[in-house]
Amino acid sequence: MNGTSSIANGNPKVQDLPFRYTASAAFIDTLITAGVKYLFVNLGTDHPGLVEVFAHASLNQRRNFPRVLTCPNEMVALTVAHSYAQITGECQAVLLHVETGTLAMAGALHNAAKSRVPVLVWAGASPSTIEGEVLGGRTEFIQFQQE
Repeated sequence: MNGTSSIANGNPKVQDLPFRYTASAAFIDTLITAGVKYLFVNLGTDHPGLVEVFAHASLNQRRNFPRVLTCPNEMVALTVAHSYAQITGECQAVLLHVETGTLAMAGALHNAAKSRVPVLVWAGASPSTIEGEVLGGRTEFIQFQQE
């Protein structure tokens, strides 16, 4: 071995990639425990922690990990999750943007609520900071605008 890690030469090995058990990982593990098989998502700046968990699960070929299905719009994501849950009776999850994404799925949320269908809807915000004083904190203008 020449002392250079496989990450440094651009060829990472799964065992070389660090993984910290974070709130995002715990959230996904909770969904798995609840029986969620699919995550209907429209991801953005509020989901970097979840994207890291998705990537780690993919690299490790984690078998029990929910299938992530990207939807072009939040209304579509919730409508598909609603339909799947209505057909199977199994609770599914929707991950979407905070602010405009939550607004975009309002009609589908009304439909799911009236149908009494088991769907978990989650819109999150990244932790924002003023000067980056919190690990994982974001200082982007959009975070302040969204809050």
